[in-house]
Amino acid sequence: MMKLKISVFTFVFYSFCNLTFPQEIIDQKTSDLESAIVAICHSKPDIKTIQGTGVIVTSSGIVVTADHVITDKEGNVFNYLFALRPNYPKVEPFKLTVVKRFREGLKGRDIAILKIVSDQTFLNLPYIPVGEKPEAGDSILIFGFPLVFDKVHMWPLFRSGIIASTRYTFEDSSLLVLDLRSVEGYSGSPVLSLKTLKVVGIFKGHSKDRPETDFSLATLLENNDIQSFE
Repeated sequence: MMKLKISVFTFVFYSFCNLTFPQEIIDQKTSDLESAIVAICHSKPDIKTIQGTGVIVTSSGIVVTADHVITDKEGNVFNYLFALRPNYPKVEPFKLTVVKRFREGLKGRDIAILKIVSDQTFLNLPYIPVGEKPEAGDSILIFGFPLVFDKVHMWPLFRSGIIASTRYTFEDSSLLVLDLRSVEGYSGSPVLSLKTLKVVGIFKGHSKDRPETDFSLATLLENNDIQSFE
């Protein structure tokens, strides 16, 4: 009996590591993943002011999103930023403060680090940790709040694909080329490695020169980017 248990455990562990059944793994983790995703709003915490998506990457409330999500058309940061976190059956609003921007003008990485403002000293929020640099061919998920219906709805939509390349750079930034199409509202979404279930990039969007392409871009995210804020 003990031998059978060990064999079953070995099979399950091997399947997990090699992603033999990635959909089953994701089904089990969906609720956990959803609870660490936030909609980024400006002006007030309202579904009508959603600019894009962000992901909580530490239990203390550090949120990472795309820099263009928190700025207006002139590149100025919105005066007020908020996060809406789906926590079924309700939605939790939080105020956000900008901790660091990696982009200056049209150069640099399209990433911004924010922090949830709360009266609680220790938030202990659900989060998805940042992982190691991914490789071309890795299977990934993005999930966020795209506009695909009559309005944006407050439950994340998941989309799967692979990393087509890790070798491209643009505007002094290392990019991940993803084999999936961009949809408005996914900006700032985490790129989740199915190998590790960790965040490896932040979704940027489609190419400005080729918006009709089936490929999209994400900015590489690394542990060093958030270490000093944990």
